[in-house]
This record gives sequence, structure tokens and C-alpha cells, in this order.
Amino acid sequence: MAYKTLDVQVTLKGALLAIVHTLFPGVIPSVRAFAAQSGVAASTFTRAAAWLEKILPGLFRARRPGPPDTTPQDDAARARADAVAELDALRKWLKDHTHTKCNQCYDGDAKQRIAELAERIRTAKTMTYDQIAAELGMPARQLLRIRQEVKAAGGKAPEPKSRRPKDCPPLAREIQLLIGQIEHSGDTRKPRRPIDIKRILEKRYREKLEKHHGAPTISATTVAKYMGQTPPEKPIEHPRGSFVYPEPFEAVAIDTSYYTLFGITFYLITVFELGGRLNLVTRIFLRDNTEAVVAVLEEFLARYPGVGVVVIDRGTPYLNEEVRRLLELHGTVRLVCPPQTPTAKAAIERHFRTLKEALAQAVDKVFPADPAWLPAHMAKALELAVDVFATMYHRTPQEGIDGLSPLERIAGFDALAAAACRAQLFERSLNAEPNDLYARHVHQFFQLPWEERKTVGALRVFPTKVLRKLLEQVAPIMGPPVPESIRAPLDFLVARAREIRNAMWREWYLQELRKEQEKKRREAEAREKRELEQRPEAHIDDMLRTLVLSVGSKLGLQGSTRMMREVLGHLAKTMGGFLDHELARLKTKIAAIDPRAHVVEGVGAILDQLAAEVSSA
Repeated sequence: MAYKTLDVQVTLKGALLAIVHTLFPGVIPSVRAFAAQSGVAASTFTRAAAWLEKILPGLFRARRPGPPDTTPQDDAARARADAVAELDALRKWLKDHTHTKCNQCYDGDAKQRIAELAERIRTAKTMTYDQIAAELGMPARQLLRIRQEVKAAGGKAPEPKSRRPKDCPPLAREIQLLIGQIEHSGDTRKPRRPIDIKRILEKRYREKLEKHHGAPTISATTVAKYMGQTPPEKPIEHPRGSFVYPEPFEAVAIDTSYYTLFGITFYLITVFELGGRLNLVTRIFLRDNTEAVVAVLEEFLARYPGVGVVVIDRGTPYLNEEVRRLLELHGTVRLVCPPQTPTAKAAIERHFRTLKEALAQAVDKVFPADPAWLPAHMAKALELAVDVFATMYHRTPQEGIDGLSPLERIAGFDALAAAACRAQLFERSLNAEPNDLYARHVHQFFQLPWEERKTVGALRVFPTKVLRKLLEQVAPIMGPPVPESIRAPLDFLVARAREIRNAMWREWYLQELRKEQEKKRREAEAREKRELEQRPEAHIDDMLRTLVLSVGSKLGLQGSTRMMREVLGHLAKTMGGFLDHELARLKTKIAAIDPRAHVVEGVGAILDQLAAEVSSA
């Protein structure tokens, strides 16, 4: 027996030496030398080493301190619990750090963190991508898309992309016609699906797809969008912008621009029709004064009678008595632009740019050098060039607006729209009248006995809209003539004007306040809805209290039930299998709110019913 024990000890010793020699060759004596010394075959040591190498990890693990090892099933459960805890911590971190102000997208660092954790858990075969996505509260497609973005970025945080929706151009009319033909052809008892039409288009009409669609393929979603529709008769035209243009020959604008040629400054005075964008009259002068403006206006009024409104700015050549009397004599309303606002007559300002660009090209070709003409002769030559330009301009389609030429645009006329437009322009002209001129009108209307400048100096601090309302309210009281009971008429006018202005300001501020309150209300509702979707657990106790009180008072039960259903639905998406534990916790809190038995039982039944509905959905 002792011999056998000694033999086993020698065998184990040889096996250990064989393992060490295998791991550290050249340092430990060889197995063959030890075998020759101990009198045992070397193959015996080798077999013993292989056997001992298999059982040593288990022997060491059994001898380590602490609790004994568990089964493989327990290891898998522990690994899954650890993964769920890591995913839960990541989900909370995402809610607190990565949501932007306007949407719920994730930034580059968050995507990198999501992809790394998901890849590590999936590689360990602890959870699948679908299970990981469910724990994070996101669709599996979004998780895969984040993984692909991080992978494309080389494992680093991907650069953020713009989430602004892209404007998709409408499908070509030729392809729309093909979709309609294929949709209504064949057996009508079995309607064609979008995928069927897509396959037919890509198989039979590949050339037309490449020609009109720009690609040999088309998506089924695009096909479905145009099924059952009548193709337009002609391509959709470019919109004319947000500015509402008047009807043809309802309003014109007159303005002055300068053009320098061979060291001489020429002044271009143009009357521009706003409805069709026609250059009606353009004359060139060496001086910008009232006489030049009056001459152009007289020519315009003689050639184009019936125009209702003339838009002018506040320049001295335009805002004077002579121009006003001329327009009043012909029954034309003047619309004065606000000070320092060229955008009020943006159409004519843009036309000046186009006109001067065309003049520069024509002058370079006709006059390569200074001809040394008299300025008056050069002005006549420039007027001839402007007439040629206007003739071509009126016949050229304007692709940047609506694809029509000015002559084509004025062909359409809507009398009803013209009447509404004229009333609107007349209202704008009254409110845009300079306040000092309207104050002079107030002085003349009431026939006040002192000088006009006294009235103008006192009333010019009020806007024209205030003075208009003042005249409407005070006219039945003050006459003319001014009654003797009003001892200080000017002070009375100023006081009433101040009351009207304060009332208008108050109304404006109230409107702005209502707009701001409405905006804040919408933002609060959106924020509450967003928080409910992100963190439904933060609202669950409040919803439970509301539901208990509704059951106890039998008021508002339907609304409370609906709100609780929404909260439970969000909890089911985010908490998954932990919803049952949350329901149990809620049932234990019912008695703390209302201990009555029928309330506890009723709320518990409602919670069970809602949980069943949410789970089945």
C-alpha cells in the first residue's frame, strides 16, 4: 500500500513537472530525464499531465474562499441581471443627458455608448438585439441603425446629421400617367398593389424611369402616394412668394435710382406696375428734383388712367404738396412707405438692379470708349436703351417667379379680387399717411383759429392710425365750428389722442400677452407629453391619486381611466416584465389614499383591466 502511495506521488510529481516543462521549456528538467531517474515510463507522465491539466481548474475553484460555485443556469441568470442593470443605467443616463430641446434624437457620444454596450452584451450571448432594444425603450431598427453609424465612424462617435425634413420634388407627370394606366389595366376584380406597379414599372418602363425619374428604380411608397390620383394637366409652377401682389394695374410704384456713366451721374425715374411687373415709364434726368418727378407722373397718368394707388417713399421730390395735388386731381391714392424701409417697394428696387445690369452690358458693347457726348444727348441714348430693354423684358418668362412673362401675367384679371385689393390698399394708404400731414388735415377739418404748426407740433407725436380714430370720435363733439364749452380745443385733442393711443397700446399688449400665454400653454402641454413618454414612472403616483379620488367621488372617472391607460402603456414599453411589480406596488398604495373597501377593490379592478388591455395591445 505504501508502495502504491509512493508511486502515485511520484506520478503526480512527474505530471506536474511535465506541465511546468510544457509551459516553460528550457528552464525545468525534461520529462525524459526525470523518468530515467525515477524508473517510470515518460509516456505515463505525459498521460498523467493531460489528465491533471483538465481537473486542476476545478480543484482550484473548489478550494477558493467564499461561497461554492453555482450551476451554468445560475451564471446565465446572473449575467442577464448584470446586463439588465447596465442597460437600465444607460437608459437613465440617456434620459438626463442626450435628449435635445426640439426632438428626442441621440448625439454622437450617446450613440457610441449605446453601440459599445449592446455589442458587448450581444457578443457575450447574454441578450439579443431585440431584447437589448426593449430594455432601452427603443425600436430594434433604431438600435441596429445606431450600431451601423458607429461602425461606419470606425467605432467612434458619429457626426450629427441634420434632421430637417427634405423637400421631395413631385413625381414627373409622365410617370404619374404610367402609374394610373397600370393601376386601371388588367383584371379589375383584383386591384394592383403598389409593389405590383413598382415591379411592372421597373421591368417594362425602365427607360422612361431613367428619363423622367432619374433612376431605373422607384420605391413602393412613392407609387402608393400617387395611386388613385389624377395627374396634373401641366407641371406645378413656381410660387410667387409670400407677398400678395395686387391685380394688374391696381397699384404702381415710383422711385428714383442713379446710374453713373463716364463720370456723369444720371437719375432714372421709373413707374413700375406691381401686379404684372411692367416697366410702364422710365425717364432719365440729370437732376433728382420735384419737377422731374412731376413730369414722369404726368406722363404716366396721361398714358395709364385708372390706376388706383401710387406707392412712393418719403423723399423730398415725392412727399410734397405738388405731387399730392397732382395725384388727388386724377383720383389716385398715394401710399407712403415707412421711413428707411426699401422692402416696402422691393419689386421696383429689384427691377432697378436688373435694368442697370442690362444697361451696363449694352453700354460696353455700343460705347467701348467715352464718346464725349453732351450729358443731355447721352441721357436720350440711355432712354432709348431702356425702351429696348423694357420691350424684351415684358416678353421674357420669369422662371424665378412663376414662369410667366409680364405680358402673360397681366392677361388674367379678377374684378372681385381687384375690388378687395383696392379696399385693402386704400386702408393701408390711410394708415401710412405721414402723421404731420394728417395733423394738418385735423387742423383744417376743425377750422382751428391758430396757426397750423401749433397743431402739427402737438399732434405729430401720435401715429396716423391714432389721429384717424381721433377724428372719427371727436368730429361729432367738436364740430366744426368748435363749441364754446370746449375752452382749450388743442389740449382736448391731445388728451383724447393720448387716451386712444394708450387704449390701442393696451389692446396690443393684451394680444401679445395672450399670444405668449397660448405659446407657453402649448409648450407646457408638449413638455408634459414628452416627459410622460420619457419618464412615465414620474407621473404614475399622481395618476393613481387622481384615479382613486375619481372612483371615490364618482366624478371624472372616464378621463382618469384614460390617463392611467396612457401611463401604463408607456410603462409597459419601458419597463417590460417589471410592470407586474409596479402594479403590485400601486395596489398597496391605494389604501393609503382612500381606505374604503369599495374604493380599494374598484381601483384594483380598474388597474387589472388596464394592465390586461395594455399587455394584449
